[in-house]
Amino acid sequence: MQHLLNTITIGDARELAQQIGDESIDLIYTDPPYPREFLHCFYELGEYAPRILKKGASLITLCGQYQVPQVLDAMKGLDFHWMGWLLSAQKSTLFGYRIVCGGKPLLWFSKGRVNIDYGFYWDTKQSHGGADKRFHEWGQPEIYVRQDVELLTRQGDTVLDPFCGGGQVAAVCKTLKRNFITFEINPLTAKIARERVREAAHRRLFAV
Repeated sequence: MQHLLNTITIGDARELAQQIGDESIDLIYTDPPYPREFLHCFYELGEYAPRILKKGASLITLCGQYQVPQVLDAMKGLDFHWMGWLLSAQKSTLFGYRIVCGGKPLLWFSKGRVNIDYGFYWDTKQSHGGADKRFHEWGQPEIYVRQDVELLTRQGDTVLDPFCGGGQVAAVCKTLKRNFITFEINPLTAKIARERVREAAHRRLFAV
């Protein structure tokens, strides 16, 4: 597993996860793609997450509102802990549902009793500046990830993001001195994320 640490590995997350040791991950934080054809990503994550998470460790995932029942089903090997909301000043119109959407569900699962040493989790997160699309078309502001990583891990812990995208989780971990394991199936996206991580220690986190 050492070869996966602090790098963005190109490949399929389900296959790469087989190289992660049992009960070796302190936090999974991820934002899989939302289109229906990618729903299998949640189910695959639900297969290997219970094995690789340490006892008391958490899994936090964003998803689309219409996906919540399926994601809950996919993560049945873990305990559902809480549901938060990532709110945005930018609204999107879902014409198929006749809904103007102003936020995203943020689902929190755990392997047994949640391990939190201090502080409280804020289940409503508000962005005044909107999403961060500098590195990926589906990117979110880093500040959300930072708040949760600081609360749920310590320096030297290992955080997994199996769907790396623009590399926001890896960049936050780099800044906060956490180890990270990230997978990305698209080589071009992985290249952008790697450049972002190299710069992460020398720049301020994106402000909201």
